[in-house]
Amino acid sequence: MRFSEMVLEAVVEAPWVPGVETLLRTNPHRQLFFVVSATPQKELEEILKKLNLTKCFLRIFGSPTRKADAIQLTLSEQQLASRDCLMIGDALVDIKAAAENAVPFLLRRHLTNENIFSDYVGPHVKDFLDL
Repeated sequence: MRFSEMVLEAVVEAPWVPGVETLLRTNPHRQLFFVVSATPQKELEEILKKLNLTKCFLRIFGSPTRKADAIQLTLSEQQLASRDCLMIGDALVDIKAAAENAVPFLLRRHLTNENIFSDYVGPHVKDFLDL
C-alpha cells in the first residue's frame, strides 16, 4: 500500500469530533456548509466521498486554493454577508483567513493546538455536542 493510501485510510478511520457527524448529516438549522482545507483537493474529495459527506457541503475547497481566497470566493458567489457566516477552524491560518474576510471565527480547541492558542480569548469549543 502506498503512503498516500495509508494516510487516506487513517483519516477516514479516525474518530469523529463528538457531535460533528450528526451536525453535518442532519443539518438541523439548515445551514450552508463549505469545506476550506489545506488538504490537497483530490485527496479531500476522496476523503469526503469515502465518508459519504460530499452532499453535506455546497462547495469543497482544498489545496492549492488559499483559505482566505476560498472564503472570499464563497462570500461573493453565494452573496453572503461576512457577518452572517462562521469560520470554524483549529489553526492560525484559519483565524487569519477569517480575519482577512471579516468573518467571525470559532476555534476548535484540542491537544495539538493548545500551546498555539494558549492566549486566545475568543469563542471556542472542544466538541459540537451542544450546538
